[in-house]
Amino acid sequence: SHRGAVRARDLGRGTNDWLADILVRRRMFGPSITLFEVIACVIAVGGLTALNEWAVPEGIPLAVPSMAATAALLFIQPNLTIARTWNAIGGQTVSATAGWLAVVALGEDHPWLVMGAAVGMALVLMSLTRCLHPPGVATAVIMVGMTDPTAWEHIFVPIALGTSLVVLWAWLVHGFEALWLGHDPREAPAEDGTHRRDDA
Repeated sequence: SHRGAVRARDLGRGTNDWLADILVRRRMFGPSITLFEVIACVIAVGGLTALNEWAVPEGIPLAVPSMAATAALLFIQPNLTIARTWNAIGGQTVSATAGWLAVVALGEDHPWLVMGAAVGMALVLMSLTRCLHPPGVATAVIMVGMTDPTAWEHIFVPIALGTSLVVLWAWLVHGFEALWLGHDPREAPAEDGTHRRDDA
């Protein structure tokens, strides 16, 4: 019985080592991307698209790309400061708010002015709230370009809710990597050696 338990334990370790080798140690797509991270990102973007289709049917092509960029950061470079939980959720939310405010304040007659103001406001708000997140700048522009940009509820659904769900999914994925595959990309140093996450 004891010998059987040891054999089962060794088999489990061997399975985990094999999975880790295929999914996270063998970097098939370049120095920074693993198969596991690619699969997780594909699932995240598929979920974001479904959420956008339900929340803003007329704005699907516009609402997805900036949050897809957020997903890529969370899965491929989660150790960067701009990929922190607050940076991702806060940056996307305040940037969406900036886009909405720009339309409300300036109208839609001069898109060049409104979009420029939205980007500037997004950068200022992200700086003031310490949640710099570059994909958020695209979100500010997207809010201006939506069919009904004055609909303030788009700030919360799909932007804030979608980003929060992607952050949660990323934490689950990285937790699985750390627990079962012995690899936690959140603890790895950034490639440039200058930016590190400072949240647990």
